[in-house]
Amino acid sequence: MTTPTAEITRDGTLIITDAQGVSVTTEHATIGSARLEAINHFAGIAPIEGLIIHSIDPEYEPADLHIFPDRQVRPLEPIVIPNRPRSTPTVVLRPGETAAAFSGTKATPTSAPAQLGKRGFWNRATGGVFRFAPGAAEAALRESTLEIQRGLSDHKTTTFLNFKGGSGKTTNAWGVSSTLGRIRGGTVLAWDNHENRGTLADRGAQASHTLTARELLLAAQELDPTSLSNELSHYIRPQGNNRFDILASASLGSKKILVDDIGFNLLHNALRRFYRMLLVDTGAASNAKNWFESVKASDVLVLSTLATEDSAKAAFATLDTLHQLGFADKAKNAVVIINQTAQPNADRIARMLSLFAGVAREVVLIPFDPHLAEGEVIRWEEIATETKDAYVHATAAITRGMGL
Repeated sequence: MTTPTAEITRDGTLIITDAQGVSVTTEHATIGSARLEAINHFAGIAPIEGLIIHSIDPEYEPADLHIFPDRQVRPLEPIVIPNRPRSTPTVVLRPGETAAAFSGTKATPTSAPAQLGKRGFWNRATGGVFRFAPGAAEAALRESTLEIQRGLSDHKTTTFLNFKGGSGKTTNAWGVSSTLGRIRGGTVLAWDNHENRGTLADRGAQASHTLTARELLLAAQELDPTSLSNELSHYIRPQGNNRFDILASASLGSKKILVDDIGFNLLHNALRRFYRMLLVDTGAASNAKNWFESVKASDVLVLSTLATEDSAKAAFATLDTLHQLGFADKAKNAVVIINQTAQPNADRIARMLSLFAGVAREVVLIPFDPHLAEGEVIRWEEIATETKDAYVHATAAITRGMGL
């Protein structure tokens, strides 16, 4: 009797040879599917103590594997990937550099084995025997995550703009705030700075109170910073596992601007003492003093637009206005977030991507998501994975423009 063998060729052919020397050949679309078939075959005939087989794989050196009935796979010796050194090369260090050198040898999150997709499945299915590197999409997601988590030296403010209502400003403010809260953590506030009544609080988790920015402004005018810190929790609306807070705009529409330029600056100066990140959702009036002041106070501007003709025109008009008002540098550093519609127009999206890329720093496309389109309270768990990933890239694009 001989050791059973699983031999896989580069074209996905699997040759299984049992202990009696009898071979069976099957064809597979990929090397990965051939591996899974081999594991399933030997796990199905393995005794409770497991079965030793010899593996011949085009992506690894030949090795002996211990396969168990529950499909666990353990190598008897470390698996070696061809054309890679089997030992760590000697590094010559100078005195005083050893600690930094040791820290530098640790794998970064971007170089760790894949966790998502088919590559992540194979890494888990083989119990770590195979350590496939992440694919391009997962690697990009890790890079964006690291960008979101990088250290910043000071408070940062981001403002979401578009002169047209219903252009995705509020949805994107919620999406970016949630992404920051879940990935970066810390203190994040989404502030509804509409001239009259905004809907940011309607999209978030509901609070036990109805206090808004107007009431907080009145309190801030009367309280010193220490007292305001103690009172702040009465005005904001925590968003649970999304780990950010919402400050709502006035709950009733009014012809009177409730927070003017002086009021905005008073609130902004107070809130930046308690929040590392402020994300400001604005209205549609560029002549509103609080709109102007929010742009002036921002480190990064975000142009939000639906992938529709009227919303795109309004976004370009907003950019033009920023230049006219003396905010050309902020406009050039802006991020454009395009929210796709249920029936996307490929030609229009291509036009938007091309033209916005010429006038803004980065452009990010958010796929259509039925849950976000409902206008109801947004629940992170109901957002599609593709949408969450897109918001990770959008949030990274924003933090890239924040400097240090």
